[in-house]
Amino acid sequence: MKTYTKLSIFSLILLSLSVSCGNNKTNKFKGNKFLLSPVGAPTLAIYDEVSKNKEVETTSETTEVSSALLVNNYKYLVFDSTTALKMINNKKSNYKFLKLLTGGNFHLIGINKKEGDLPKKDDFILGFGNENNVPVQAFRKLYSEAVNDENNEKKTFDLTCSNITELSTLLKAMNSEGKIGENKIDWVFIAQPALFSLLNTKDESNNYLPFKTLATVDINVKDAFKAKFNTNYIPQAGLFVNQDFYNENEEEVTNFSKNIDTYLNNAIYDVSKVVDSINSFSQNANEQKARFGYTSNIVKALQSKKNVDNKDVYSNQFGIVDPSDNYSINDLTEFLNIIK
Repeated sequence: MKTYTKLSIFSLILLSLSVSCGNNKTNKFKGNKFLLSPVGAPTLAIYDEVSKNKEVETTSETTEVSSALLVNNYKYLVFDSTTALKMINNKKSNYKFLKLLTGGNFHLIGINKKEGDLPKKDDFILGFGNENNVPVQAFRKLYSEAVNDENNEKKTFDLTCSNITELSTLLKAMNSEGKIGENKIDWVFIAQPALFSLLNTKDESNNYLPFKTLATVDINVKDAFKAKFNTNYIPQAGLFVNQDFYNENEEEVTNFSKNIDTYLNNAIYDVSKVVDSINSFSQNANEQKARFGYTSNIVKALQSKKNVDNKDVYSNQFGIVDPSDNYSINDLTEFLNIIK
């Protein structure tokens, strides 16, 4: 009887320990949210999730995503890849890099310029972002002769907007002389699809904005960077997974990653599937723009296919990364070394 009791107690202790260990393992990931992404080009890379998965959240405030990187509330986050990696390397974030989603949709627009003109030191240049962002650093590397650092303080652009929405709003105020307020603008550093939207915006009298006529030169920054430094991309948005969630659900993460590869491929090579998916979310252009940051019509225009010399040429103006490229953390590090 005593032996039976001891064994029973021992068995109960073992059972209690196994249950306790099991619970500890499954409860490491405390969050209950699925995915958060900024609106704009990044949502095209995950378009079907944005269209059909109600657990996916999008925001026009990028600070919401950077704040989320500091806690464990989301399984997945989409954010500026190099900024997130710095946070991870500095042990400020518990997220893991999965893949690069967008790789260069920046344009340098010359106002009243002619083909062959390039930014100069005396030009007034308008841009967005901050000095620590890759796009700004890439511009500095390409056009160092146009940078006006003052008092040992970095100042890449003469006027810098905090984000592309603010920049777009400012450009709508440009007059027919190319002025915004007292400043005569020479160059604008901008990205797609904001550029397309501006070029196709009309005023209350149904006339195109002055910006459309004045934007006489369009330099694709990714192409210019490739010509000078032999790189195929400028790293932008990346997909990140919560490390604890990944440890406990590796197979699920792998399957999700494969789905993203399909979305990336379609966004470049089969845009009709993307358009249909966005339209399945809503036929209303304002609702599409609020959810994605653009409309299905803009996707159709910027991700178009043309036949040139009997070959299909894909415009990919959103800068979606081909999943077959499979850029790694080492690739991103190499790029950062170029723009140091």
